Amino acid sequence: WHRRDGGRYINTMQGTVTRDPVSGRLNVGIYRGMIGQKNTIPVLLWKPQNWGQDFQRYSGKGEDMPVAFVYGWEPCLPFCASSPIPPDISEYEVMGALRGAPVELVECETVPLMVPASAEMVIEGYISPDPSTFEMEGPFGDHTGYYNAAEPFPVFHVKAITHRKDPLYLTTITGRPPKEDAVIGTVL
Repeated sequence: WHRRDGGRYINTMQGTVTRDPVSGRLNVGIYRGMIGQKNTIPVLLWKPQNWGQDFQRYSGKGEDMPVAFVYGWEPCLPFCASSPIPPDISEYEVMGALRGAPVELVECETVPLMVPASAEMVIEGYISPDPSTFEMEGPFGDHTGYYNAAEPFPVFHVKAITHRKDPLYLTTITGRPPKEDAVIGTVL
C-alpha cells in the first residue's frame, strides 16, 4: 500500500476470528498481515489486543492458535471488528444486534472456528507460539502516519482457502487523514 512497505499486505480490512480457549468466546478483530513465504502470513500480533490475549492462553498450554481470516461481508463486520468491544463479548453478538438478526455462521473446514456463511472468502489456519517459526513483518505505513520497524512476529500458517465464485476482496488504505481508515475510525 505504501512505497516503503516491507511486503504485500493482504490483511487490512478483514475479520480475524479467534476463540478464547478458556471461555469459548469468539473474537473478531482487524489486524494487519502481509504475504510471507508460501502459505504464510506474518501478522502484527500484540499481547494487549484481544487476539493477543487469546494467543497467550494457547501459548500457555503449548498449543497452536486456530485463526480464520474473513474477507468481504456486511459493513458491520469491519465496523465491529475495529470497535473497542469488551473482551468477554463476541463481536458476532454486536453485529447481530446492529443487524437486528443473528449472524448466520458456519464451521470452518480445518479449524474449530465459526465464520459468516455469506463471506466472500475465508483463509483458515493456525499461529504457532514457537519463535523459530516467526517471520519478519513490516515496515508498514500505518494509521499513525509513521512506518514501524520490521520485526519478527508470529506467522499464520494457511491450511485452507474457501471462497465464493469471483469473490470480492475488500481492503482499506491506511494512514493519517484523509485516508479511508482514518475516516472509518472517526465513526467509531
